[in-house]
Amino acid sequence: MKAFLYTFYLQTKTDLKQMEILVVYYFVPLLFYIVMGYVFQAIMPDISETIIPTMAIFAISMGTLFGLPSSIYSYCQKTLRKSLRASSIPLYAMILSGMLSAFVHLSIMTLIIVLLSPILFAASLPTSLIMFFLNMFLLLITSSLIGVIIALYSKSSGKLALYAQVVFLPTIMLSGIMFSTDLLPNALIWVSNIIPAKHTMDMILESNQQLYSYLYFLIVIIVTSSIITFRLRQLRYDQA
Repeated sequence: MKAFLYTFYLQTKTDLKQMEILVVYYFVPLLFYIVMGYVFQAIMPDISETIIPTMAIFAISMGTLFGLPSSIYSYCQKTLRKSLRASSIPLYAMILSGMLSAFVHLSIMTLIIVLLSPILFAASLPTSLIMFFLNMFLLLITSSLIGVIIALYSKSSGKLALYAQVVFLPTIMLSGIMFSTDLLPNALIWVSNIIPAKHTMDMILESNQQLYSYLYFLIVIIVTSSIITFRLRQLRYDQA
């Protein structure tokens, strides 16, 4: 346990020293939050009711799909895997440390959005802050697991960025945080139903969707965890 906590400490400290990680976890989400917050406020006066979940979902999606894979990508490469194995450090420990580090940074970012929105945009706080943070936590878990899969299956930094974009863009465009999913064609509505951010938005805005969405998150966590476990076993026995 002490070794894992020390690994987590080192991972968090390393993330704080990497400018590109800080940009993805804090700078870009904050910039998008401030700029788009004023834009949305000008063109959609009722945005004050949804700006907090909208911006929190954006920040979490960007952090888990870009920042987290970049943070743990190097550990998944053959040279570092061998070094970790020689030091008796399992790869999954580094991945868990990266996930926990992302949880800390993105929880702070979400809290900043919640605290600043009533001041900057006269935004309404969620009716239940406990349920709001629970929904964000579920999004953090599922998106982080997807981010880990991106890192584990990327064979180059270029492919890492490509895979992240392929997942991130539909997340932003089809989840309902930019515009209502009712405006989408039927085919894209079906696609949106496999996006975690869409179900997070549904749970916040429509209470009658909660049971279905919780079941969805459970299924996604099981499936993505199984994929990660399978990939870790492949890498463990990869001697090529």
